[in-house]
Amino acid sequence: MDRPTRHLIEFTLDSRGANLGARIVHECKRRLIDSIGCAIGAFNDQLCVTLRQMARDYPGPQGATLWGTADQTSPEMAAFCNGVMVPVQDYNDTYFVSTDGAHPSDMIPALFAVAEAVRADGRSLIVATATAYEIMCRFMQSVDVSARNYDQPLYASAATALAAGQLMGLSAPELAHALALAVTPNLPLRQTRNGELSHWKGCATADGTRKAIFAANLASRGVTGPSDIFEGKQGMWSVLGAFDWAATAEWPAMAMVGSTYLKNLPVCYHAQAAAQAAIQLHPAVRGKDIEAVEIATYDEAVRMIGTDPTRWRPRSRETADHSLPFIAATCLTHGAVDASSFDREMLDKPELVELMQKIRVTPSPPLTALYPKTAPARVVVRTRNGETLAEEVHFPKGHSADPMNDAEIEEKFTRLCRVVCGEGAAASTLSGLWDIDRCPDAASVMPKLAEICTVR
Repeated sequence: MDRPTRHLIEFTLDSRGANLGARIVHECKRRLIDSIGCAIGAFNDQLCVTLRQMARDYPGPQGATLWGTADQTSPEMAAFCNGVMVPVQDYNDTYFVSTDGAHPSDMIPALFAVAEAVRADGRSLIVATATAYEIMCRFMQSVDVSARNYDQPLYASAATALAAGQLMGLSAPELAHALALAVTPNLPLRQTRNGELSHWKGCATADGTRKAIFAANLASRGVTGPSDIFEGKQGMWSVLGAFDWAATAEWPAMAMVGSTYLKNLPVCYHAQAAAQAAIQLHPAVRGKDIEAVEIATYDEAVRMIGTDPTRWRPRSRETADHSLPFIAATCLTHGAVDASSFDREMLDKPELVELMQKIRVTPSPPLTALYPKTAPARVVVRTRNGETLAEEVHFPKGHSADPMNDAEIEEKFTRLCRVVCGEGAAASTLSGLWDIDRCPDAASVMPKLAEICTVR
């Protein structure tokens, strides 16, 4: 067992019986609520419907619930299907370090599936969630896998395998094998997030967590994985470069779960500030003849969602919610953006297509210097009668400097649930989720999710 693996195993085992402080427990519950709200809001998304049908077609032992239904499937398939529901509308939490970002809440469906399969209590699920967040976010602090053209599921696969193994009660050697079996065969390519984006953008990390559960199950049955997966001659260091784990002394506090940013708008996090600025400009520009729009922001936002030609004529929802021009045009025109803004017919709206061609995205050195401590953008609108209107946002709503409070998270949850149910069912589910750490069976919330999705 190499040194990086040993550190991860020791942390996972030490965390198993952790007595988390009230603040960390609360932050975990906030993210459980936010993630499940995102999932329920996407219940009728065609991709999610298709995947649920696929899961029902898979024979074999059951053990975990397809969220929003009474149907059971394997924990691996539940992790995948439920795991796509959470990020598919790009509304779940985000964590950034320098040039790389990811969505730690993508792991929550997998942890729920394992907790349900092993009949874990709610407190154990909370501890596993904090453990997974800590490992994933610290992994991101330690090395940037995107610099070698690998994708964010690599972080999530490692963290999920260990947190799942924690829930399953795996020993130290079994955890090491689970980690090796999750990481070694599964180095995902970053091409997932380039060019015209596909369904796989919302599936990639869910697939990584699916494979992590499979790896933990293999290890629990005595299947061994490669040794020295970090330091070995052809291990991870050989392709990513050697690295040390960041901030190791801080890991036991398990505070990283409170460091991720929740989203107030269903768009790529790099577009949150620009979208918020454009919404603020909407009343002033409504009905006016816009001549030009300039969006200035930090380099990483420009690179990710403001350079590729597909961003000026998106042909898929996945590309549109990662398109600064489309998002800004939508917010300037309608004063809002929600999941319906990315419906196929919206992509061809003449007024949006025309306005996008007037939008220029430019990197700003002063704004770049503020990232990643802030995620800033400035939107400047020039009208044909000579007016110049501008808004600049440094901390979009949901950022740690302007966090969403509990009431705002509950409002978001209820609003997303209205897609499939009334407020009464949403309120009952919310109450159960706020109390999940006191539940003897974490899976007790599953009937509530099914109730939400069958109310109408």
